[in-house]
Amino acid sequence: MSVSSFARAGLFAALLFACGPTLAQSDDPHKALAHELLEVIRVNQQIDRMTQQVADQTSQFMQQSRPGMKEDEAKAFGKSYAEAIKMNIGDLVDEIAKLYVRQYSDDELKQIVAFYKSPVGQKYLDNAPSLSAQAASLAQAWQQKNEQAAQAVAAQEMKKLGYKNW
Repeated sequence: MSVSSFARAGLFAALLFACGPTLAQSDDPHKALAHELLEVIRVNQQIDRMTQQVADQTSQFMQQSRPGMKEDEAKAFGKSYAEAIKMNIGDLVDEIAKLYVRQYSDDELKQIVAFYKSPVGQKYLDNAPSLSAQAASLAQAWQQKNEQAAQAVAAQEMKKLGYKNW
């Protein structure tokens, strides 16, 4: 797996929430609301977390692919690589804002922003990273617990359908 594969994986993870460290100003009020939403949902913090993940993954990859590389050198490369990816993230943020503009009206964006600015919205944002990590862990354990049974059911179905390699 290449370094760029790790970077793409990290960027994809960040996109599950939305992303961008620098929110561009817009002359379009609708687009400005979308940018405000991205700011309110703390995209800067999300990008920082994503960038740290990319740095860590890149560092690990470099150590695995170059066995003679020292740990501090791999970490320095990972950090530099992650920061380089982050340099032009503002362009991506603008494109994400356009997605919100296409999906939501001005009134809807205002309501969403108001929610995230409210105490319960702030509490949600405070807890979302931890809850997401916990949910992912639960989902992985559930999947592992049910994997063999699901494979057995699917194999039986394949046999019923006349496939012979099951």
